[in-house]
Amino acid sequence: MAAPVKCSYCPSTAGVRTYTTQWPRQERMCRGCASTYFRAARKRAVETLSEEYGDASDAALWAQCHIIAWWLSEPDPDVRAVGAVLLVQATRYHREFGDRAWRVFPSARDRGRQRGHATRSAAYETVHVPYDVPWLRRLYGDRCLYCGVASEHIDHVQPLALGGADAPWNVAPACKSCNLSKGKKALAAWLPGRLLSVHAERARAQWAEWTAA
Repeated sequence: MAAPVKCSYCPSTAGVRTYTTQWPRQERMCRGCASTYFRAARKRAVETLSEEYGDASDAALWAQCHIIAWWLSEPDPDVRAVGAVLLVQATRYHREFGDRAWRVFPSARDRGRQRGHATRSAAYETVHVPYDVPWLRRLYGDRCLYCGVASEHIDHVQPLALGGADAPWNVAPACKSCNLSKGKKALAAWLPGRLLSVHAERARAQWAEWTAA
């Protein structure tokens, strides 16, 4: 009979699993040690990103300036409503990030999304400001920005191909259907038609809820 597998950090053999700690490194840990390890790693990651953002109020103001300039130029009320949501959420993103984001843990998919977006941003030579996908998902409650159903993707509201920034104020959760149908289209060119094929009142109610928060 094979000997029980021990945790790498304590003598326990109960509930020991293999975890990927830093790709491709893997370690065997019990549930308690894994929780301690990943909480500490998450806190370090959030602290590092917080330092990069600098003062939270300055970062929030930076986001506001970018969004307001775009938002006020759009005549369609639904497009402006999405802009209002982005304004509120980008401000919350920065102001609450340092205190709350560490409690939200990333999935393997989150890490892949972030790396892929940074690569595409470099290819398009657009503005890139690092952002935390798990925290974005939490702010939106894992709901699609455009129609309010459960999200599966992360979308650039103003596409990278059209000069959109790869930054906290221009990314939001989206369902697969909305993200794929939008593609590289400008929001103003896509959203009115999209609202004809999804539950528009549900989307508008969700926007109102987010901006009232």
